[in-house]
Amino acid sequence: MQEALLHHIWHYRYFRTPGLFLVDGRPLMIVHPGTHNTHQGADFSQAQLQIGNQSLQGDVEIHLRSSDWFKHKHDRQAHYRQVVLHVVWQHDMDAPHTEGIPVLELRHYVNPQVLNTYRQLVLSPIHRRPLCAPQWQAVLPLHKIDMLEKAVMRRMEEKAQRILQEYESCTLWEETAYRALAYAWGLAQNATAFLKLSRQTPLKVLRKHRNNSIAIEAMLFGQSGLLPTPPLDDYCQQLAQEYAFYKHKFSLKALPATEWKFLRMRPGSFPTFRLAQWAALLVQQDLLHNLLLESPAETLQKTFASLPVSDYWQWRYRFGKKGARPTPSGMGKQMIYTLLINAVVPYRVAYGLHSGKKSYIQSAMELLQALPPEHNRITRLWAGFVEPQSAYDSQALIGQYKQACLKKECLSCVIGNHLLRKSARSSS
Repeated sequence: MQEALLHHIWHYRYFRTPGLFLVDGRPLMIVHPGTHNTHQGADFSQAQLQIGNQSLQGDVEIHLRSSDWFKHKHDRQAHYRQVVLHVVWQHDMDAPHTEGIPVLELRHYVNPQVLNTYRQLVLSPIHRRPLCAPQWQAVLPLHKIDMLEKAVMRRMEEKAQRILQEYESCTLWEETAYRALAYAWGLAQNATAFLKLSRQTPLKVLRKHRNNSIAIEAMLFGQSGLLPTPPLDDYCQQLAQEYAFYKHKFSLKALPATEWKFLRMRPGSFPTFRLAQWAALLVQQDLLHNLLLESPAETLQKTFASLPVSDYWQWRYRFGKKGARPTPSGMGKQMIYTLLINAVVPYRVAYGLHSGKKSYIQSAMELLQALPPEHNRITRLWAGFVEPQSAYDSQALIGQYKQACLKKECLSCVIGNHLLRKSARSSS
């Protein structure tokens, strides 16, 4: 038994409620278990109880053993003067009371199946699939939907908080949109590097030279630290010269080249080629905030699908040798979906949370539901339980696995709660 489970059992009353008796033999009826207290003092406040013919209202303290009351020195703490019931798993004291406070030994009233379910969920080592996998057949579709709704919002709000932190540091939504899109542009491998690049290369500096694609490329590649030294060809030489001028003019500071990852990546995802596409977008688009916030899905997809990189990058993925065939003229569908999921959706959620306009959050959820589901290592772990129908579902499954399953937070999960409740109601 763990105290967290004992709290959970008391809070949701996962025990036999008729016929409760205190350790001194008096009958107990729980009118209300109280409100969970996350601050200093007893575990539950404002509980309503009936002990014999006496009605009581006050706090409830929960421990594994009665002796923990003294072990934790509650007998000396003023915050525990309002405790009217001490709930324990095991009463291990000779006296029936703890400082005159009634004691309920709960283990006699809990179905052993609750503990078995808890062990299967939380105490088992997690290898790959969620710990509730063996019991998936017992979960109703309604509970699965409930889990998806909570998980996807928690995941999107988590992503939105990162964007709101960027807004707090720059206080400009246009700059925030630039950073949010840069982070997603780098994919998982180079997201952090792209974000650092956007922070060290302010959008207002690039905007001054929006009509000069060479100037934009020079600043981006120079700031990235990826410009080869010495230059490999005339294009590299031109970028180096341009960057030297802008670096001095705007007091720019470049990233180290070691920030970027090329290993085990397809050429189209190389950071050099992604930077060339990033430059093309910044030349093409003037208002990134409006693009992410207001544009319909069709407009966004067309924008990302058509990014004409400069002549040099139409035949190369890295600096140097020219390729045997031309590079893609735009992004593939999967990459576009990735940008919509990881930049556009969380940006709308972030702006909706900041402005209080729920319509943007609703717009973000509708966009997720309109996109096809992702298929990856994590979504495959849920096979046989939930088959994602959209990106809304797949993002929920990814979020639930990372935020709850890996951390074994089964007690706060809709599915875990359902299984524990079912165990509590089954016959002993």
